[in-house]
Amino acid sequence: MAPGYGQNGMRDLIDERDRKAKMSRTLVKGYNVLYLTKEQAEELERKKEEERLEAERLETERMEAEQKAEKEKEEAAKPKDKKKFNAATGSYSGEYGQGEVSDMAKRMLEELQSERNAIFDSVVSSAKS
Repeated sequence: MAPGYGQNGMRDLIDERDRKAKMSRTLVKGYNVLYLTKEQAEELERKKEEERLEAERLETERMEAEQKAEKEKEEAAKPKDKKKFNAATGSYSGEYGQGEVSDMAKRMLEELQSERNAIFDSVVSSAKS
């Protein structure tokens, strides 16, 4: 039998009076008080559920977009021309050196070449003397 009910399972005026007296002597915690009607609470729960579902949907869309981008990147990385495949080396060596060289790489090459030229000139001059 539920608490606060009489012997026959029904609530009467005496039970209601006893309940009110008990509540008047009880401390009410702020976190136990709900200032919304049942309909408002249900609406709030429904909105929270919709927001959660929307967040999940956005997350799945983001994950799918990432996977699609990753697949496209992998496809772009694969060479499409089979003629450039070198069976002897097992690679697409025909494509090496065909791309654009960056300014930094050009500077590094120039520095290396100037160092080699300086070493070569010093060897030649020492051989002449």
